[in-house]
Amino acid sequence: MFYLSKGQKQIVDLLKQFVHLTISQIRDITGMNNIDKLIEPLTYKIMPYLKREGDLLIHPSVKKINKDLLRALDAYSYIHKMFNINWCGISQFPYILSFIEGNKFFDISLIKEGQESIFIPAIERSTSTRIIIVIDSEEQITKINIKGKQYKFFIDKSKKLI
Repeated sequence: MFYLSKGQKQIVDLLKQFVHLTISQIRDITGMNNIDKLIEPLTYKIMPYLKREGDLLIHPSVKKINKDLLRALDAYSYIHKMFNINWCGISQFPYILSFIEGNKFFDISLIKEGQESIFIPAIERSTSTRIIIVIDSEEQITKINIKGKQYKFFIDKSKKLI
């Protein structure tokens, strides 16, 4: 019988919620620096069914890695370092994640190059008012104009919030 430390429990809870995360995302969300020391016994002794592929920790229920979720989690982990996030969960189209900061509700959407015409009308029709939009590059900003919403861009490659 094995017992989980507080840090290991946080990691397991994150994996149950998001099914896969990178080590850097776990570090940013939890604020812990000794992640590798916590993960090693977790993956070998306590929960050997957890998979680790390089920097990625994967829950055994995962059949296919959701790269869009990982990109949204990059934005969330970046924002989590700056603000006091109370709650975060997986959302539905056109959003990937939703979170609460203070008493404000935010949604995270991922708009890939060329998909602006699909996502913009869907976001405009949604009830969300505060949106973080994950994009590939700064050039994409000129193609996105969402009426009646407050939104910021998170540039995935440069890890920059605009």
